[in-house]
Amino acid sequence: MKKGFCIVLSLALVLSLAACGPSASPSPDSESAAVEKASTAEELNSLIDQYEKEEDYSSALLAAEKLTRLDPSDDDAYIKKAELRISALRAENESLNKMLEEDIGGVGDRAAYKERVSKLYEEAGLKLSMPFVPDYVSKDEINVSGNSCGNLAGAVWTADFSACWNGVFAAQGDWVYYSEFGENFALYKVRGGGAEKQKLCDDGASNLNVAGDWIYFVNLSDNNAPYKIRTDGSEKQKLAEDGASCLCITHEMIYFAGLNEGGAVYRMKTDGSGREPMGFSAQTLFADGLWLYFSTGDEKTVERVSLDGVTRQVLLDGGWRGLFCPYEECFYYLTLDSEGFAVMKMNPDGGEKSELWRSGAKVNFFSFSAGRLLVAVRSPENVSSILAFDLDTMEQILELDNVPTQGIFADGTDNVFFMNAAENYALYRIDWQRGAAVKM
Repeated sequence: MKKGFCIVLSLALVLSLAACGPSASPSPDSESAAVEKASTAEELNSLIDQYEKEEDYSSALLAAEKLTRLDPSDDDAYIKKAELRISALRAENESLNKMLEEDIGGVGDRAAYKERVSKLYEEAGLKLSMPFVPDYVSKDEINVSGNSCGNLAGAVWTADFSACWNGVFAAQGDWVYYSEFGENFALYKVRGGGAEKQKLCDDGASNLNVAGDWIYFVNLSDNNAPYKIRTDGSEKQKLAEDGASCLCITHEMIYFAGLNEGGAVYRMKTDGSGREPMGFSAQTLFADGLWLYFSTGDEKTVERVSLDGVTRQVLLDGGWRGLFCPYEECFYYLTLDSEGFAVMKMNPDGGEKSELWRSGAKVNFFSFSAGRLLVAVRSPENVSSILAFDLDTMEQILELDNVPTQGIFADGTDNVFFMNAAENYALYRIDWQRGAAVKM
């Protein structure tokens, strides 16, 4: 079916070009009766004007061709002929683009359709003019918040742990978007099952947020300035001149902490306008659609603030609070005491604290997906593993060994991903049926 489609479209392109391309002088038999009858420049110019108004460029070209034969020294006739040829080409190209625009509405895999058609256009030397095609199938798939707290907290580190970058994974609908560590954080997208991997831009990207038709990110290639780009890689735009240390999107507003202002938090519209200070500073910053959650510079205090900045509440104070995550009407955080690491649970307002899970191993990361607790640990014997537990029973349901990571990511369905530090942070997906990891 794909081969047939390509052959038909290629033939259409060839026929379009053949109809408009340079040809030999028309014979008398092929001329229209009116053109054949015309014997003066005035008559031919009148016919050209008539045909041009009717957008009958084929007949107009016949008349222009005869005009150049009638007076080979008339430069204006040659210019008119070229003008008509260009108009014919433009009309044919517009007709073809209109056809593609109409057809794309009936295609199941629109992204794959656009990619194949784009290649055909490139091979034919034509310019493709096609409307933006969103990755989501239904508007119900559009994110209210550009990324989850767990995904934004996930990080990749340099080999000596001297620097890290957060928010290198995001998801919306059937697509996931991620930064390729091995290519200086170039931005990619791929379907959740691993198909149709595409590079969107070479700029280094972190703090990824996807909402509707746009990906918002911190551009590591431009002094950490906030940017946005279409989910097909088009229309990249710079949103602010100053750098951001962290960034999140919710309800069509951008919240970010200034890189060189002690983490002062601002908000602005998704087009970069309407910027205003929020009145606090943050080391980390997340949103769940109702609240902004942030930690202070020393990571010892966690607070939440309403999206308008009016209501502010301290949730945790004192002790290290490097990892925290709201999930399904509860708030979870990681703590360290003399007995080791523990994932704690409490109400969203900070009340009723309880221990969810404790480990003698070092906990590098924790997150949640589809009713599961996911943790990345390193044992005293220096074995790095990913563990998964049923959140209702806390029964262990998965263990993957020898997979060092500081980020476990989810796409909002059943898919869970991680970046393997032992393989230059290559992206893997967990196959729950096999209890194994699959490289993307």
